[in-house]
Amino acid sequence: MDEFGAFIAKIMDRRAGTHQSSIRQMLMQMFTSADSLYKGTASAAESAVPIYNPNFSIYGTSTPHDFWPSMSGKGISDGFLPRWLVLTITGDPADGVEPKASLEPPTKLIEDCRAIITHNGAGNLGDSSSRPILRPRVADWGVGAKERWMELRLAFKRRGEACSPDLAALWTRTMEVALRIAHIVAIGVDPIRPVLTRDLVDWAAKLMELSTRHCIVEVSDRLALNDKQAEYLKVRRWIKEAGSDGVTSSTLKKMVNGEFDLRRLNDITQQLLESKQIEQRFASTKTGGRPSHRWFAL
Repeated sequence: MDEFGAFIAKIMDRRAGTHQSSIRQMLMQMFTSADSLYKGTASAAESAVPIYNPNFSIYGTSTPHDFWPSMSGKGISDGFLPRWLVLTITGDPADGVEPKASLEPPTKLIEDCRAIITHNGAGNLGDSSSRPILRPRVADWGVGAKERWMELRLAFKRRGEACSPDLAALWTRTMEVALRIAHIVAIGVDPIRPVLTRDLVDWAAKLMELSTRHCIVEVSDRLALNDKQAEYLKVRRWIKEAGSDGVTSSTLKKMVNGEFDLRRLNDITQQLLESKQIEQRFASTKTGGRPSHRWFAL
């Protein structure tokens, strides 16, 4: 799903209509019901259709500027954000690469995907005379894999207990999501008899740890509960992103670009200075040039 931030903005907006806000609740309920039954919601047009063992996946791409402001603080506290695998891409965009390989998928890949889908033809919708209830195929634990998963789950739980309350929720579902990622790979390796190995559990845990750390950084820099806090975080992020070169007051004023008045900018820099999150030094950039007063993140 491209422009994923716009989608999140619609379903997280406190002014969203019922048809939009219900999507968020549906996604959360499907996640929780992955090992049981999602009963669905009846509407005026149709009755609810139960889905057995729903494992719903979305691949979304977005810019940080669109995604994070859309994900309100409520998305952390109620467990919506912790249910996602979030990977932040940093650095300059890659140069254009002309594709040389065929756009047609390899026959082996097609066959493997077909095997995953058709290994049990029952489907996972409600039972009927022509569609029996799906009996899910359960992946086996490899040697030492379950013990390793429980060990890592406890370790991540302790990390959540050690951090600030507003960020603790980000660690709560780390190993739960890691287990789902490990299942995806195990099924890709062998859709008939998937096995969760210890190495696979370790790999999935490292991937989710990376995701959680990315979320903590982005939440701290971008996620605001109101407009004033959003302005505060934006100025702090501008100074932080300037790195070792720092940023001058005149450059900051240009970056504001009319989003809020300059008096507000002065108030924010003063707050950041007093809370020892930034400092002002007389310095020049790495490339030289005339020294000037610059703001630096601490």
